[in-house]
Amino acid sequence: MVEEGRTALAEELKKRLAQGEEEYGKLTWLQADTVSELMEEVADIINWASFTWIKLHMLQKTLDAITAKHRAAQQAGIPEGFMSMGDLYGQKS
Repeated sequence: MVEEGRTALAEELKKRLAQGEEEYGKLTWLQADTVSELMEEVADIINWASFTWIKLHMLQKTLDAITAKHRAAQQAGIPEGFMSMGDLYGQKS
């Protein structure tokens, strides 16, 4: 799976380089202020990372709730089975 990820990344980088060359011309990046460009990109990455952290936090809370329900059902002797979407997301029908 790691090699698959490396290959996918290499393909994505190659694709993006080709798109950039097509849009801006070959080697035009040599004329760019890469420090300023990178600072802007890092600011974007920080924003996206914070959004992703929030999504992961929400996912973890959901997984914790599901795990707690599963444990409670096991302790009550209720067999494993179907869980409705309402139960999954804590909504009453």
